[in-house]
This record gives sequence, C-alpha cells and structure tokens, in this order.
Amino acid sequence: LTTQDELEISSILDDYMRLWMDGQAQACADLYDVAGDALGVDGTFLRWRDDIKKYYDNVMSGKYSGLEVRNVRTIGLRSLGPGVALLDATWEIRLYPSFPTNELR
Repeated sequence: LTTQDELEISSILDDYMRLWMDGQAQACADLYDVAGDALGVDGTFLRWRDDIKKYYDNVMSGKYSGLEVRNVRTIGLRSLGPGVALLDATWEIRLYPSFPTNELR
C-alpha cells in the first residue's frame, strides 16, 4: 500500500466513527461491501450489508444510542490483494452520565 492508500483507507474509519456518533445506521452500513462482515460492539458477528444495517438500526436506537466514541487508533493496515485491504483499529466507548452502566452487561 502506498502512503496515499493508507491515508484514504484510514479516512474511512474516521467517517465511520463520525457516522456512528451521528446515529446514521444506513450510512455506516453503506461503508461495507454488500457481502461484508462485521463484529458488533456487543460481539455479534454479522454477515452481509443488509444484516449490518439492521443491527446498526437496532443498536443505534436502543441501548447503545448516545455512546461517545473516542481515541480511535489504527493498529494495523495491510493489503489483501488488488483493491482489498484489512484495517484493524481500537477505540474507546464512553457512556454518557445518564446512561445506566448495567445495560452493557
């Protein structure tokens, strides 16, 4: 990957976090390939963009609405082949003061 490739791919993560904070489930799901996989914030494994969108609709309007994502950090980025890359990242999720902490268990 070129430096420019890495910057463009990393910007997708920034977009995702902004969209998550704005509660835009469809826009978050649209960042995935139609046959994409995702691991939800609660450990749920998701396959296919439609399932990812349904999951985001549910969590962004339910018990995970109002979460603040911060300290996003890319820890790995590698090419898997032409036009395909894998991005590995970490981030923190902050609960708003009015959010009951036992809801995440």
